Formats: sequence, C-alpha cells, structure tokens
Amino acid sequence: MRKQLILGQAFLLLVILLFALFLFFQVKGNPFLYGKAKKALEDYYNSYYADLDLVKKELSYQKEDKSYTITYEDKEEELLNFTLVYQDGKVSSNYQENYVEGKELLEERAKVIQDEAEKISQNTIYEVDSIVFDSFDLYSKSEQEEIKKGDDLKGSSLYQLNLTVINTTLSPPFISELSSFLSENGFEPKTIGLTLKNSQEESKILLEKGDDEEWTIVPSAKS
Repeated sequence: MRKQLILGQAFLLLVILLFALFLFFQVKGNPFLYGKAKKALEDYYNSYYADLDLVKKELSYQKEDKSYTITYEDKEEELLNFTLVYQDGKVSSNYQENYVEGKELLEERAKVIQDEAEKISQNTIYEVDSIVFDSFDLYSKSEQEEIKKGDDLKGSSLYQLNLTVINTTLSPPFISELSSFLSENGFEPKTIGLTLKNSQEESKILLEKGDDEEWTIVPSAKS
C-alpha cells in the first residue's frame, strides 16, 4: 500500500514538473536558447547603443514567430523606444524607424490631433484626411521635448494638417475662413495640405504661413 502511495506521489510530481516545463516553453521558449538569446541581445545593445540612457525592459519570448525580444524605452516617454529581436541566431533592430524617426510616438500624437480635428469638422465642409509629422530627428531638441510631453500639440505648428474640401474653389475668402476656423478651435498647423474636389477635377494645394502670418500657396505644391 505504501509503495503504491509513493508511486502515486512520484507520478503526480512528474505531471507537475511536465506541466511546469510546458508553461516555461510557452512563456519563455526553449530554455536552452533563453540564455543564449539574452546574451546576444545584450551584447548587440552594448556594441551599438551603450551610450544611450534608456529603460531596459525584461527579455520576452514571442511564440508567434519563436523570437526573443528586449525593448529599450526613453525615460520620459515609453512610446519613444526600439526593440531588439533575436530570431534564428540573428539580431535585428527597429532603432532607426522607431527611436530615431519616432514612428510609434508620432503616430500616437497624430491620432490625438486627428481625433480632435475630426470632432470639430463634423457637419462642416472640411474632411480631415490625416495629420503628418516630420521625422522625429528633424526637430530641434526643444521641439522633441514638446512632442514627448504631448501637451496640446494641435497648436504647436509642428505638423501638417491634410484636408479634403468638395465643391469649393480656392479663393482669399475661403483661405481666410479656413484660417479663422482652425484658429478659433486652437489648431495651428505648420502647413495645410488641401485636396479640392469637384465633378470635373481634383487639385492638391499646400498652404503655409508667410512672415505676415497669412496663409499662402506654396507654388511647387499646386497641381
């Protein structure tokens, strides 16, 4: 009887161990690769990005593509980050796209502004197409800090507002009305991309503010 009890306990322990190994494989992948991947990613970071003062996240396993990743974030804004990926013995990085150019951060900031622009444009002649920022590295340090803080960027003059207007011709009164509409609602884009549509044609026009703070057409952008 005692022998059967011992065997039963041993079997139960084996089941628990196998289940624990199964969970480990699901969460952290191959235990033999885990340490190797971590070292490869950390060595890569130290070789190329050691001078950056960033927050390091934990190594994680992506079971979808059987890869291992470590993400490094800006200390002030977690959306300004980049991820190192270890897969099939190789390390890749989205440093240029996501950290230098700020893809994820700028997409989120653009969405906030676009949501606000769409809200005020309901039941008007203006249809909001998109909000476009320049690449993050093209801004000055002070502008980058402003973008990272993300406080009321709609009035920052750091982005282009793209609008479509149907059955409207470009004229001084129209430009004046558009300028007033945006200013009254706190929007101060750097430039305005206009798509004018009517039944016969479509034209694209870029407006920017001159030294007199009046919106003017950029000649090379008119079509």
